[in-house]
Amino acid sequence: MPATQKLSVDREQLLDQFRTAVRKDIATASTPHNGRNTASITLRHFVHPSHYDLAFDFMRICSEELGEPLDERGVWKYGAEGELWLPEALALRAEAMKADVESSAAT
Repeated sequence: MPATQKLSVDREQLLDQFRTAVRKDIATASTPHNGRNTASITLRHFVHPSHYDLAFDFMRICSEELGEPLDERGVWKYGAEGELWLPEALALRAEAMKADVESSAAT
């Protein structure tokens, strides 16, 4: 395989990689607050620029690992509120939900 060709990583592998990274962030942090900070940075790096479609899965993992709630939109506010990628992720989610509703209505 040429050196420039990347191996594809499926959705589940990427989610596992993210969970592992967040667990490491939490375990190596000097304080719980620092664990939240590093987890939010990890979230940013995993979402942007190419995984907006997984943003809500990533935020759910942060919520589970840190024991923090998601808001009514499914957003981990500490790590995502104010992030430049959040509006794009919300728009993609709304688009997907609309497509699901239209698909259900058609059947």
